[in-house]
Amino acid sequence: MLKKLAFSGSSSKATFVVIFILSLIFVGLTNSAVFAFFTGGKALQGRNLIIQIGFSIGLFLAYSILILLLFRRLIDWLLTHVYALFSIFAVLPLFSHAYIGSFIRFAADDFSSATLAVNKGVLSATLDWYLNWSGRFSASFLDSIMGSLPPSAMKFETGLTLLLLFIGLFSIVSQVLSYTSKYTKICTSIFLPAVILTSTFAIAPDLPQSLYWGQGMRSLIIPLVFLSFLVSGLIYFQTRHTESISPLWLVLFGFSAFFAGGFGETYVVIQTSLFGVLFIFTFFHEPAGFRKTLVLWSGVGLLCSLAAMVVIIAAPGNHIRQSYFPPSPDPVSLLAIAFRSFIDFVGIIFLSPENLVAMFSVLLSSGLVGLFLSHENTAAQFFVIKGNPFFCDFRHSLSTIFLSGLLLIFVCFPPAAYGMSAAPPLRTQILPGFLLTCTTAILSTCGGIFFGYRVSNFVEKSLKNRWPVFIALFFFIGFSLTMTRDVLSVAPDYRFFASRFDRADQMIRNARQNGKTSVSIPEVHNPFGLSDFGAGTTLWLDGAVDSYYGIHVIINKNMK
Repeated sequence: MLKKLAFSGSSSKATFVVIFILSLIFVGLTNSAVFAFFTGGKALQGRNLIIQIGFSIGLFLAYSILILLLFRRLIDWLLTHVYALFSIFAVLPLFSHAYIGSFIRFAADDFSSATLAVNKGVLSATLDWYLNWSGRFSASFLDSIMGSLPPSAMKFETGLTLLLLFIGLFSIVSQVLSYTSKYTKICTSIFLPAVILTSTFAIAPDLPQSLYWGQGMRSLIIPLVFLSFLVSGLIYFQTRHTESISPLWLVLFGFSAFFAGGFGETYVVIQTSLFGVLFIFTFFHEPAGFRKTLVLWSGVGLLCSLAAMVVIIAAPGNHIRQSYFPPSPDPVSLLAIAFRSFIDFVGIIFLSPENLVAMFSVLLSSGLVGLFLSHENTAAQFFVIKGNPFFCDFRHSLSTIFLSGLLLIFVCFPPAAYGMSAAPPLRTQILPGFLLTCTTAILSTCGGIFFGYRVSNFVEKSLKNRWPVFIALFFFIGFSLTMTRDVLSVAPDYRFFASRFDRADQMIRNARQNGKTSVSIPEVHNPFGLSDFGAGTTLWLDGAVDSYYGIHVIINKNMK
């Protein structure tokens, strides 16, 4: 099993190597700060070379002794459970995304939702959006809820959304691997979702607007949370409740599918296509016992997704919004625009070195997971889940997953072609990016399982030799730290935006409480690439800001 392959018995040599490396890292990061602390702020650089070397050696010994006394048992455990190390480093970039998300505040359309919510209430504001602008009823509902709260409440939104999405994906993986050992199941269920999400965010062409901007995140990322729980629930009831189906659970499942579909035109097409493909495959596949349960769940999901699509299309506000775009193209032109957009998306992914690195990390990491799982006799359970037609044999599995993934990625583009006669906005391409990374991860994991069984002796010897795993861990840690560094590189800009916004927000509220009719504040530039209020070019935004605060806001460019 994986736990045994991950180095049975503690290795004192490996432990001391890890302590040596950690001590060197800590010395490199902190020697100047520690020297300044003990010398009253004096700089270590520029001093006598013997002093620099002697201090660094002393600090190295101090760190080594401290780590040896306090963390040796932890290091021993991690070295004998090396898969846990992969999982720990896999989630680091997600924590950094949550940290950047803590600096989110209102920007652009957020003020429009907020002013309607505070003046009309959440439900009336949602109806106003539906009648006068967009059929995205679920997104408008959440936008109105967040608009009714203070702007500072948004600091928790990104972190909470990422946590829920991670839990949903964790649940899916853990249920698929229900036959494996507890240790393997937990580590894999942490590692794979973390790699998928990290790579998805790495290849997203406009991450600030799709993950960090309030309205963008609510219409693009939150529906993926619902999708992950819908798929998790479908797997749960299919594999554990095949005898009787409670109508209450069906109603809850259907309502969740309907509400999730209301987050946007692109997402509802993805969800409808997913349940449609699942329904068709299960309806025409034997055995009947399998069809009896899964076809019902997929059918409910399909009908409720179609209902959400109808509600979105029937929105009166669509006609108002459509007036800002060219007329919808004919079917042939629509497919041509969608196909060109699809090709451009593929080009963005595979012609960019950074995106290729992210996709290669998914491919390699998932393949290694498959190799690990092949040693726990997982293949039979993975490919045959109570007669699941998607996993009846290896070739059929891969071809079905590949074609289904390709279809789901392509259907992301026709909605924009129909509504805008153009490619979808860059921020929405995080949806096909997520589907691409998921498809890649599933295919690579299946391939790793299959390949692992073919060369089981070679793989087992390599794992027991421990150094190949250490090398793989070394490169993965480098990838994880690089991703984390890249994410945190924008932290100063986002932190500055949040501080400027909070200061301006407090100045406006204080002026209104003091009975003033106008207030001057310094400029507040958002880091999302969206319009700033008070710029003089976006009158609708200036009006929304004045209406939200109930006072005329004036931008003073000379105010610091």
